[in-house]
Formats: sequence, C-alpha cells, structure tokens
Amino acid sequence: DELELPGPLAVDAVADGGQFVGLTTFAGVRADGDIAGPKTSTDLVIADRDGVVHRTSLDGNFVAEAFGRRIEAGLPAQVFLLEYVPAEAPRFYRVRVYSTATGEVSLPLNLRDKSQQVDERMAGLSRSHVHADDEGLLFTLYRGTLDGTPDGEPYAFVHTLDLADGVWCLDVSPELELDRLPGSLAVADDRLYVASANGKVGSFDVPSISDPDRSPTMDWVVEVGVPGAGAPAVPAAPPLVADADGVVVGVQDGSQRLVRISSTGERAGMYVTPGWLPTALGRAGDELVAVGPGWTTFGDLDLPDWFGSAVAVIAG
Repeated sequence: DELELPGPLAVDAVADGGQFVGLTTFAGVRADGDIAGPKTSTDLVIADRDGVVHRTSLDGNFVAEAFGRRIEAGLPAQVFLLEYVPAEAPRFYRVRVYSTATGEVSLPLNLRDKSQQVDERMAGLSRSHVHADDEGLLFTLYRGTLDGTPDGEPYAFVHTLDLADGVWCLDVSPELELDRLPGSLAVADDRLYVASANGKVGSFDVPSISDPDRSPTMDWVVEVGVPGAGAPAVPAAPPLVADADGVVVGVQDGSQRLVRISSTGERAGMYVTPGWLPTALGRAGDELVAVGPGWTTFGDLDLPDWFGSAVAVIAG
C-alpha cells in the first residue's frame, strides 16, 4: 500500500507495532562540529495507515524520538522529542515531551524518581538504538564531548528513554573506549549489551535502571577478540544480536568468527560464517541469521543496485 503525506518530511520515529509514524521538517546540512543540521521551526506530523492524524508546528529545531505507550482518542498521548540547541548551529540536545491533547511541550521526568523533572543539555551523536519491549525503554548509544565542541573532552553514554515518561543516562565502562570507537547495542530478556570495535562487550541489568534502590552500572565487561590484520582500516560498529541466553558478536580480528557470550559474561560458543564479518545479524526463531558482503546464511538475495550494506536483519 502507498500513502501520500505532506512533505518533504523526514521519517523520525515509528511506534512499536508500526501503527504510527512520526515525521518532521528536514534540517539543513550539518556543519562540522555540530550534532545536527540547522532549522528554526519544525512541522511535526503523525500518520497512521489511513493518513495524517495529527499535525502541529513548533518553534525550534526538533525531531521525533519515540511515541509514548499511552493511547488517548486514537493517538499516542505523548511524543518524545529531541530539541537541538542552538537551533541554527546545534551543539547540544535536550529531551522534550509533546502532548497531542494540549499541544504543549514540557520537560520529561527523571526515570528513577518520577517526582522530579529533568532539564539537562547533552552533547552527542547518536549511533545505535535498541528497544526493550517489556520494560518500555528505548536505549540510544551516544558519543560526544562534555562542552559540545569538537575539541572538548570526549565521552560516551547510553541515553535511556522510558516511554511512560522518564529519562536517564547510563555511563559505559572506559574499557570499551566508546569515547573514540564505534559501538553497538542489543537487548534481550533483562540484559542490555554494549559492544565496541575494540573487541569488548559489556552488559547492564535492565531492571536495575528503573529501580531507585539499585545502581544501574555495567556489571561485567569481557574481551571477545582483538582487532587484527584483517580488520577494516576504519573501525566499524560490531554486528550484535541478543537472545534470552546471551549475545552473539562479530569480532574484527581477521577471522570469520562470531562469538557467543552468555548473559553472565562467559564465552559460550562460536560460529564460523561463510564469508568475512557480517554487516548484520538477526534471529529467525532459534536460528542465527547473518548478512555479509555478497553472502547470507539464508540463501541468495536479489537486491536492487542502490542497496548498500545491510545493517539489520528483521525476521518475520
């Protein structure tokens, strides 16, 4: 089916289940040192399979990050936004909450103390998203600098968005070196996994993030391989997929190996792929599936000429 929408607009967010899509005005070209492109006003459009169901215009530089879980009058009651500031040359972002009922933009709550609102500027470029369905949490891996300038002190963090309204930032272990290297996220059961191009993987206990009586810190970091002579000249985020028993990660160590790590951080097995490191991993039931340059584990693919490297495998 085709759906004609007002535009041009960028698709920013899709509701879990695919019933809604959030679109916003395109920004200009991002300048070196900025974390987003410039724009001073934003059209926000929400559409379902029948067409536009909500539209508004906001002063400022916004993108839709996610939809809240609560539905009212056939619409998501909340749209979580990222506001980039300054609007014309963004160096920071902050989370805002848009109400589809009132049209108001407000502050999010503290995920670990819902009696407190959060008004914090953060600097960073988004690199990887993953959604924990059961907990209603959206995790995003960021790399940025403390003062928002290109030459500032680099750091990495995992931004956590509670789709019932709440935000929290998780510190990642310096062992992963994600302040300077690409990384990936995966989540399954009650574990959030963070992998680095340096060959190390760490893990968070997801329930601890929203429990004010527990400390949401990375509880283990293990080395699964060391990038070797066969690794790409420019480090890439490692392919990663998780299930209830642990995580499978591809290591840029010059081999064709995928390494399985248990949910408690022990090496639990190995897979040998039919070609060099895959660009994407997924699961079809109990079966691990992979896509690499010119190969897959599930047969030939007739891809169009414009298709580049696969970055995700979604098995229906």
